[in-house]
Amino acid sequence: MVDYYFPGADLVDIAGHNFYDDDWMLAYDTDAIWRRYGKVFAVPQAGKTQGQTGNTNWSNITYLSGISNTVPRCSFFCVWNGFLNVYYAISDNAHAWELMNDPWVATRDEVKWRYELPFSLTMELAAPEQLLIIRKKSFDVASDNSTILQVRIHKFFRKPFQVWTAMAHSLKEGDGGRHLMTFHPFGGGHSSAVFHYSDWLDFNMIQSGHTPTSANYSRIQMDYNLRPPKPCMDSEPAYEYPPDAIPPNRPVGALEVRRRAYWALFSGEHGHTYGTHPIWQMYAPPRQPLWDVKTPWYDAMDLLGAKQLAHVKALLFSRPFLTSILDQLAIFSDLRGGLEYVSVTRDDLAQTLGEFPKQQRMDFSAPTKSATKDCILELDDAAKQYPAPGVAVEQRRDHRP
Repeated sequence: MVDYYFPGADLVDIAGHNFYDDDWMLAYDTDAIWRRYGKVFAVPQAGKTQGQTGNTNWSNITYLSGISNTVPRCSFFCVWNGFLNVYYAISDNAHAWELMNDPWVATRDEVKWRYELPFSLTMELAAPEQLLIIRKKSFDVASDNSTILQVRIHKFFRKPFQVWTAMAHSLKEGDGGRHLMTFHPFGGGHSSAVFHYSDWLDFNMIQSGHTPTSANYSRIQMDYNLRPPKPCMDSEPAYEYPPDAIPPNRPVGALEVRRRAYWALFSGEHGHTYGTHPIWQMYAPPRQPLWDVKTPWYDAMDLLGAKQLAHVKALLFSRPFLTSILDQLAIFSDLRGGLEYVSVTRDDLAQTLGEFPKQQRMDFSAPTKSATKDCILELDDAAKQYPAPGVAVEQRRDHRP
């Protein structure tokens, strides 16, 4: 249907569809549809269903959760104004202030749409010598290429694209291009949204967020399919809390940690991040903790999720990993998305077995629905004689240009 109405890439700048739904959880993968066209995606008409038009308690936060979980490519959405006894408008429904002030949402007054070039670095930086100090001193910390450098300058938090670009170019010049460089986005963001085509960005990062329902697979798949291709990873998925100190407002434990690792790595991610809130802030009494932390960092060193991620790595390295690719078309699944999702990866060098009548479709069901056990379906070519899953094999480098 989309292909029938699509007039052609030379005639379209923005593609999208209207979306009226009460929970914004699509029954199909809208990202898989729209990424074929390489156009900016939007929802030009957005709102709740007709049955909810009289309900002023409907939450505007539904737009944010729906976009993050089911339409991650959405650049903007447009909500109708209300009229007599029909409450569509943002101001008519609950949590309007929270929606308009969420970090994900950019309102017109925040966008410098009249910004003019050439850009003057000295006008934007209150202390431009700080940039020179970073360039001169930052790479004296080590002589090898494995060093990871993170620069935080909070006063530049809201500075525009040109400031970050100037910093990146100075860092590249300062170290002679010896280190890989990326951009850690803010909550819910993508480095690719602004910097994908920048010559200094070596790989993309997303920050999928710290809620128990955040789904990172659609975000990784979005960056995975960008052109030109660049590696991508979830640099800040939901962080683990110790099991005896999980706050009710962020119930994230080992299950949520494993789930996001499998989702992302099976969706094309080149690496993954593990975190726990006690350790990133190095909390220990009598200091005041952040993010509802109660456990000292030294008691959070051996959490379940941290140990269990070793099984994820062992599984991936027991099969060709560097040539593995995302392939959701390999399965038929009626899972809608959100937390009900199955990620599929396969070796790019594998061959299709053939075509079979639909009635000969093979069905697989997980042997358990336990939250403490993970189920991975492994289908191997018997001729390859791979060892049991989890036993490492030699990884062949991908030498494709």
